Amino acid sequence: MEGGDWLTAKGGVVSADDVQKEVAMAEQKFMIKNKGCGMVLDVTKGGEVVGSPVVLWDEHGADNQCWTYTHDQICTMLKPSGKDIALCIKDRVSGELTMSECITVTQNIVLVYRKEETPSDPADGRIKDQQWSVFGADGTIACKDDTDWVLDCGGQAKEEKITVKRRANPPTSSQQWEWKPC
Repeated sequence: MEGGDWLTAKGGVVSADDVQKEVAMAEQKFMIKNKGCGMVLDVTKGGEVVGSPVVLWDEHGADNQCWTYTHDQICTMLKPSGKDIALCIKDRVSGELTMSECITVTQNIVLVYRKEETPSDPADGRIKDQQWSVFGADGTIACKDDTDWVLDCGGQAKEEKITVKRRANPPTSSQQWEWKPC
Protein backbone atom coordinates (compact mmCIF):
# COMPACT_ATOMS: atom_id res chain seq x y z
CA MET A 1 0.00 0.00 0.00
CA GLU A 2 1.11 3.52 -0.61
CA GLY A 3 0.54 6.67 1.44
CA GLY A 4 -2.51 8.90 1.12
CA ASP A 5 -6.12 8.50 2.13
CA TRP A 6 -8.56 5.70 1.38
CA LEU A 7 -12.33 5.95 1.04
CA THR A 8 -14.01 3.24 3.12
CA ALA A 9 -17.10 1.23 2.17
CA LYS A 10 -19.03 3.20 4.79
CA GLY A 11 -18.08 6.51 3.15
CA GLY A 12 -15.39 7.50 5.66
CA VAL A 13 -11.80 8.40 4.88
CA VAL A 14 -8.84 6.69 6.55
CA SER A 15 -5.13 7.09 6.00
CA ALA A 16 -3.26 4.35 4.16
CA ASP A 17 -0.83 4.22 7.10
CA ASP A 18 -3.68 3.40 9.50
CA VAL A 19 -4.95 0.69 7.14
CA GLN A 20 -1.48 -0.89 7.06
CA LYS A 21 -1.21 -0.78 10.86
CA GLU A 22 -4.64 -2.34 11.34
CA VAL A 23 -3.88 -5.11 8.83
CA ALA A 24 -0.62 -5.84 10.69
CA MET A 25 -2.49 -6.00 14.04
CA ALA A 26 -5.50 -8.01 12.84
CA GLU A 27 -4.21 -11.52 13.50
CA GLN A 28 -2.24 -10.74 16.65
CA LYS A 29 -3.13 -10.52 20.31
CA PHE A 30 -1.85 -7.77 22.58
CA MET A 31 -1.76 -6.59 26.16
CA ILE A 32 -2.69 -2.92 26.45
CA LYS A 33 -0.16 -1.43 28.85
CA ASN A 34 -0.42 1.96 30.53
CA LYS A 35 2.72 4.02 29.94
CA GLY A 36 2.53 5.71 33.33
CA CYS A 37 2.23 2.79 35.75
CA GLY A 38 3.19 -0.16 33.54
CA MET A 39 0.07 -2.18 34.41
CA VAL A 40 -2.25 -3.61 31.75
CA LEU A 41 -5.98 -3.73 31.00
CA ASP A 42 -7.46 -6.78 32.73
CA VAL A 43 -10.99 -8.22 32.67
CA THR A 44 -11.49 -9.03 36.37
CA LYS A 45 -12.47 -12.47 37.62
CA GLY A 46 -10.77 -13.89 34.53
CA GLY A 47 -13.63 -12.50 32.50
CA GLU A 48 -15.84 -15.46 33.35
CA VAL A 49 -18.67 -13.32 34.69
CA VAL A 50 -20.74 -10.94 32.56
CA GLY A 51 -20.59 -7.61 34.34
CA SER A 52 -16.93 -7.91 35.36
CA PRO A 53 -15.17 -4.54 35.14
CA VAL A 54 -11.95 -3.88 33.21
CA VAL A 55 -9.21 -2.64 35.54
CA LEU A 56 -5.46 -2.14 35.76
CA TRP A 57 -3.53 -5.21 36.89
CA ASP A 58 0.01 -6.53 37.01
CA GLU A 59 0.97 -8.16 33.73
CA HIS A 60 0.63 -11.96 33.53
CA GLY A 61 -0.51 -12.48 29.92
CA ALA A 62 -3.56 -14.72 30.45
CA ASP A 63 -6.50 -14.33 28.05
CA ASN A 64 -8.25 -11.86 30.37
CA GLN A 65 -5.35 -9.46 29.63
CA CYS A 66 -5.05 -10.18 25.90
CA TRP A 67 -6.89 -8.18 23.25
CA THR A 68 -7.23 -8.00 19.47
CA TYR A 69 -7.81 -4.96 17.28
CA THR A 70 -9.81 -5.47 14.08
CA HIS A 71 -12.19 -3.15 12.21
CA ASP A 72 -11.62 -0.43 14.85
CA GLN A 73 -12.84 -2.79 17.59
CA ILE A 74 -10.84 -3.84 20.65
CA CYS A 75 -11.94 -7.37 21.63
CA THR A 76 -10.92 -9.51 24.58
CA MET A 77 -9.46 -12.95 23.88
CA LEU A 78 -12.09 -14.33 26.25
CA LYS A 79 -14.97 -15.73 24.23
CA PRO A 80 -17.91 -16.68 26.45
CA SER A 81 -20.25 -18.90 24.39
CA GLY A 82 -17.74 -18.63 21.53
CA LYS A 83 -18.72 -15.01 20.78
CA ASP A 84 -16.45 -11.99 20.42
CA ILE A 85 -16.70 -9.43 23.21
CA ALA A 86 -15.89 -5.86 22.15
CA LEU A 87 -14.90 -2.84 24.24
CA CYS A 88 -17.91 -0.54 24.12
CA ILE A 89 -18.89 2.87 25.44
CA LYS A 90 -22.18 2.63 27.26
CA ASP A 91 -22.15 6.17 28.58
CA ARG A 92 -19.46 8.84 28.46
CA VAL A 93 -19.96 10.32 31.94
CA SER A 94 -18.72 7.57 34.30
CA GLY A 95 -16.74 5.63 31.68
CA GLU A 96 -16.51 2.36 33.66
CA LEU A 97 -15.41 -0.76 31.75
CA THR A 98 -17.30 -4.02 32.27
CA MET A 99 -18.46 -7.10 30.38
CA SER A 100 -22.00 -7.17 29.08
CA GLU A 101 -24.04 -8.69 26.27
CA CYS A 102 -25.95 -5.52 25.41
CA ILE A 103 -25.95 -1.75 25.81
CA THR A 104 -28.39 -0.03 28.14
CA VAL A 105 -27.83 3.72 28.08
CA THR A 106 -28.01 5.23 31.56
CA GLN A 107 -24.67 6.79 32.56
CA ASN A 108 -21.60 7.01 30.27
CA ILE A 109 -20.18 3.61 31.23
CA VAL A 110 -17.69 1.85 28.96
CA LEU A 111 -18.51 -1.83 28.51
CA VAL A 112 -17.07 -4.88 26.91
CA TYR A 113 -20.03 -6.55 25.17
CA ARG A 114 -20.85 -8.91 22.33
CA LYS A 115 -19.64 -7.62 18.98
CA GLU A 116 -22.32 -7.24 16.30
CA GLU A 117 -22.77 -10.33 14.14
CA THR A 118 -23.55 -8.13 11.13
CA PRO A 119 -22.64 -4.51 10.39
CA SER A 120 -24.86 -2.02 12.14
CA ASP A 121 -26.27 1.18 10.70
CA PRO A 122 -23.95 3.92 12.01
CA ALA A 123 -27.03 5.99 12.91
CA ASP A 124 -27.97 3.16 15.28
CA GLY A 125 -25.21 4.39 17.60
CA ARG A 126 -24.14 0.99 18.88
CA ILE A 127 -21.39 0.28 16.37
CA LYS A 128 -19.76 3.71 16.84
CA ASP A 129 -19.54 3.03 20.56
CA GLN A 130 -17.37 -0.01 19.77
CA GLN A 131 -14.95 1.85 17.50
CA TRP A 132 -11.58 3.14 18.69
CA SER A 133 -8.71 5.12 17.19
CA VAL A 134 -5.48 3.61 18.48
CA PHE A 135 -2.82 4.99 16.15
CA GLY A 136 -2.41 8.50 17.60
CA ALA A 137 1.18 9.65 17.99
CA ASP A 138 0.39 10.63 21.60
CA GLY A 139 -0.32 7.01 22.67
CA THR A 140 -3.99 7.54 23.50
CA ILE A 141 -6.86 5.17 22.74
CA ALA A 142 -9.63 7.49 21.59
CA CYS A 143 -13.30 7.11 20.74
CA LYS A 144 -13.38 6.99 16.95
CA ASP A 145 -16.34 9.36 16.66
CA ASP A 146 -14.91 11.95 19.09
CA THR A 147 -11.16 11.72 19.68
CA ASP A 148 -11.39 14.20 22.57
CA TRP A 149 -12.60 11.22 24.67
CA VAL A 150 -9.86 8.73 25.61
CA LEU A 151 -9.28 5.76 27.90
CA ASP A 152 -7.90 6.94 31.24
CA CYS A 153 -6.71 4.91 34.23
CA GLY A 154 -7.04 7.69 36.81
CA GLY A 155 -4.77 7.15 39.80
CA GLN A 156 -2.86 4.36 38.04
CA ALA A 157 -3.25 1.99 41.01
CA LYS A 158 -3.81 -1.77 40.89
CA GLU A 159 -7.51 -2.56 40.41
CA GLU A 160 -8.13 1.03 39.20
CA LYS A 161 -11.19 1.00 36.92
CA ILE A 162 -10.62 2.34 33.42
CA THR A 163 -12.77 5.29 32.38
CA VAL A 164 -13.38 7.45 29.34
CA LYS A 165 -12.40 11.06 29.99
CA ARG A 166 -11.66 14.19 28.03
CA ARG A 167 -8.17 14.13 26.55
CA ALA A 168 -5.74 16.32 28.52
CA ASN A 169 -3.50 18.63 26.50
CA PRO A 170 -0.96 17.14 26.40
CA PRO A 171 -2.34 13.73 27.43
CA THR A 172 -1.30 12.62 30.91
CA SER A 173 0.52 9.31 31.39
CA SER A 174 -2.78 7.85 32.68
CA GLN A 175 -4.15 8.38 29.14
CA GLN A 176 -1.21 6.88 27.25
CA TRP A 177 -1.04 3.22 26.24
CA GLU A 178 1.21 0.84 24.37
CA TRP A 179 0.33 -2.43 22.63
CA LYS A 180 2.56 -5.30 23.74
CA PRO A 181 2.29 -8.75 22.10
CA CYS A 182 0.81 -11.47 24.38
